Formats: sequence, C-alpha cells, structure tokens
Amino acid sequence: MSVDGKTGKRDVIANPGVETYLKRLWEFRSKELKREPEMGEPIFCHPDGRALRSYKKGYESLLRQCGLREDADGNNRTLYSLRHTYATMRINEVPVYQLAVNMGTSVEMIENYYSHARSKDALFASVMTKGSQTAPSKALPWD
Repeated sequence: MSVDGKTGKRDVIANPGVETYLKRLWEFRSKELKREPEMGEPIFCHPDGRALRSYKKGYESLLRQCGLREDADGNNRTLYSLRHTYATMRINEVPVYQLAVNMGTSVEMIENYYSHARSKDALFASVMTKGSQTAPSKALPWD
C-alpha cells in the first residue's frame, strides 16, 4: 500500500491481516458518509474528509480511556511506541535493510534504536553459538 509520511510518499508492505482492519475503516466511513468514500480520501480523517494533522491528542485520549496511558514502568505511551513495537517485533524476522526501507528510515537508525531486541531473541542466540568451534564443550573450568 502507499503511505505519505514524514519522508514523503512511499510504498510499504503491511502485515498480513491488515486488510481486515482497513475494510472495517472503509465500512465505518461509508456509513458515516452514507456512500462509499473516494479512493484518494485519507483513511484517518475528519468527518468532512479533511486529513488529520496530528494523531497525538486523540491517541493519548484513547489510551487514557482504556487505562493504558502508562506502561509497566510508568512511562507514557506515545504514537512512537507503536513504531518502536513494530520495529522491535520485526527486527528478528526480516533483514534489517528491508525493515529500514519499509519503515522509511536508515539501516543505521534501525541498528541504533532497535538492535537491542536482536540479542534477546532465542533464534539470534542459537545462530550466534553455531559454527565450527573446536574448543571443548566445557567453557568454564567449574563446569
């Protein structure tokens, strides 16, 4: 699908199943308008079709109403939290270059902000310990 963000328009690959949610939004908007929306109309918009300029206040209000404004450590969740969650979840599943392209950012930014999730992944640890190691199986003298 095509998005228009901070870095301009670009095509992105959405996660499987996103079409279900987009269809719900389409149906909601169709009922609101009492007709089908125009194809070029923004998905998230005011009732009159004008694009939203910011999602910040609405997102904060939604989180507050759901009792989810703060995480377990007391930090406020933000819209950026969604991007961070996406990157953290995907970094162990797709090549970093492809993730960067899909997110509209650089490999360097992915590595700087999300690579911590890689070292915590069991598959990453498994790959890192494979190889043609010739050392004895006991790594520590007290094993």
